[in-house]
Amino acid sequence: MRPSRSVWGCSDFSQSCHYPSRTMNERQNNRTATLVHRAFRRPAAERRWLEVVSRTFRLKDHQGNKIDFGVLHLVAALQAPGFKTIASCEGHIHRGKAVPWVDLALDEQTRVRLRSLLARFYHQRPVQSNRRLTLLPSGHRGRFRLIPAGSRAILRDSERNPHLFRCRWEAQDFAEFLQKEYFATTKTA
Repeated sequence: MRPSRSVWGCSDFSQSCHYPSRTMNERQNNRTATLVHRAFRRPAAERRWLEVVSRTFRLKDHQGNKIDFGVLHLVAALQAPGFKTIASCEGHIHRGKAVPWVDLALDEQTRVRLRSLLARFYHQRPVQSNRRLTLLPSGHRGRFRLIPAGSRAILRDSERNPHLFRCRWEAQDFAEFLQKEYFATTKTA
């Protein structure tokens, strides 16, 4: 009969601890194989969503910088249903715009689809007009910027920080809405 084991792995501190015979690499490989197996048991829509998120997380711009963390979920949520993102920024307090934004390349059909998603998102959703996400032409043909409506407002330094974080929350809420829409449409398709 084996002696009882304490929380520390030994029945008392005078005995040596019992370690499994497998090495750390073997345990890590087994854990990785289990995670991969669990990933393949997931529904196809969830696997595709995870692929888009991981691909978005690895994206870099022409200077080698990764996507800003504050806008990463929104970029992934836009790319999953097929919207082509070009550039993005999470917004900055001391330089540039104090709002998050995403530039997109959209043809007429996808622009109408994104505008209808925005309309459904804001249907019966109370939000200040300066935080409401809008789709504006960005100067090039077929290019648009998803940005809060109050982005052109001149803010005092004391107003920039709270405004930025409220706009980031709005972008995050829209990303969660897009994610729910993605799963709802892929289940019915």
